[in-house]
Amino acid sequence: MLILDNSIQVSAGFDFIQNVGFNIVAPTVRQTSFRNNFYITTDFVLHPNLLLNGLYKGEVFVEVPKVRTNFFFWELLYFPDTQYTSTAVPPVITNYPTLCLQFGYNSDPITLLMNADFNLISCYKNLIKTVTDWS
Repeated sequence: MLILDNSIQVSAGFDFIQNVGFNIVAPTVRQTSFRNNFYITTDFVLHPNLLLNGLYKGEVFVEVPKVRTNFFFWELLYFPDTQYTSTAVPPVITNYPTLCLQFGYNSDPITLLMNADFNLISCYKNLIKTVTDWS
């Protein structure tokens, strides 16, 4: 008898994220960002169970816990006081606001959990009976 106990869950949605603060790479640079973030969340469980009466019992449990993958098609970054140095001689340093548009994706770490169990039920009795039965 084969018993399957599987479940797959998929959900999707979007977030609008606004951040005001300092840049991660250059902590003295102020920035404002707006991101339209689309995401897909998946959760997966596979659990087949095989039972052959009096001979074999096998079970496998595979799980991928909830994983979130983000796709941002636009992120607008605004740096209000970015310094710009001209190539003129002597160089002129001025502060220009900078506006950047970017896109990309990221994902949570993916973890795979797997557990396998099998049991040969009365195996030695069946083997002896099979080998010694000459009928």
